[in-house]
Amino acid sequence: MANTTGGEHSIIQIRSHGKGDKVAAPEKQLNRFVHLVAMIERLGNALGTLAFTWATVVLLGGYPTVLRSDDDFWFASTIVFLEAARMFSRENRMDYQLFFSTRGAFRRLGWNGLLTVMIPAAVVRVVLALERLVPQDYVESDRNAEQESMQNLKPSLNIFYGMVIGQGILYIVACVLEVFSFIPRRSLILRGGFRGQLGVKHVSLYYSYAFEKCMGGNVLAPKKISLVTFAMDSLNSDSSKKKLYGVQMLHSFLKKEHFRTKTIPKLTSSTETVASLFNMLGWTSDGDADGRLFAAKVTAQLADSLRVIAIPGAMQIVASLLDSDHQPKTLPEN
Repeated sequence: MANTTGGEHSIIQIRSHGKGDKVAAPEKQLNRFVHLVAMIERLGNALGTLAFTWATVVLLGGYPTVLRSDDDFWFASTIVFLEAARMFSRENRMDYQLFFSTRGAFRRLGWNGLLTVMIPAAVVRVVLALERLVPQDYVESDRNAEQESMQNLKPSLNIFYGMVIGQGILYIVACVLEVFSFIPRRSLILRGGFRGQLGVKHVSLYYSYAFEKCMGGNVLAPKKISLVTFAMDSLNSDSSKKKLYGVQMLHSFLKKEHFRTKTIPKLTSSTETVASLFNMLGWTSDGDADGRLFAAKVTAQLADSLRVIAIPGAMQIVASLLDSDHQPKTLPEN
């Protein structure tokens, strides 16, 4: 890999490693759970988009003067605007998380274990749809229901309200399932050897990362998600905080044999990640001392896998950081 830093041309040669023995990934159970919750929410999104199209094209487009102005017209319009807000608020993560996302819809309230529900729009959808689907008094009594213009009104409304209820139920199911996410998270903490508050933080960050990947990827061919790729993506990010989390996780993985055999081939095959790792060694701010230290430790763990050519002072930097009296403010227990 060619890397230009400070006007100096440097090359990193990476030795290839054979694939390690196949061991069940500790994050496998959590990945399955995340895929399930994300699949349910995405099905709800698809059903909501279909209901939005049905309302705008069939109902409001085909029966604007036939829909009862005191209920069905406004019910359909409200649901349409609600669905439109969901679709457009995906660009604003704060608004989407507050009103439409299934993650965090139920939260524990204090030490008594009670659950509190946040302003979820799924409940509004179900209530509005049931208000009209149950009575089904779509046509005023003084009108002739056999008129040609109203012949398909009732089934059209039934389909619409049915889709809205289905969407709301899927969202509610996803919300309820998300409450039990502590089970696969705890399993990952135990099976992955994560310890302390830092380990819990890493697992929580990985859960959010996996959920976002599942929501953005192909439904039929989901992306392969792993702890190692999460750590590498964090290290390659533009955020110094994420870089610190990433290098801390890589340091933890390299100390565990079942992680080490999978981490080294993936890490050393990514020139971008290796370059990010070496760039962290050059951080000069006092607040970045922990990042430099962990980057040096990870580099030392990869010493047998990396050959560095024409990077003046690189090994001296590593050695000086390892011999430094500095200790991170919060030593990782994992």
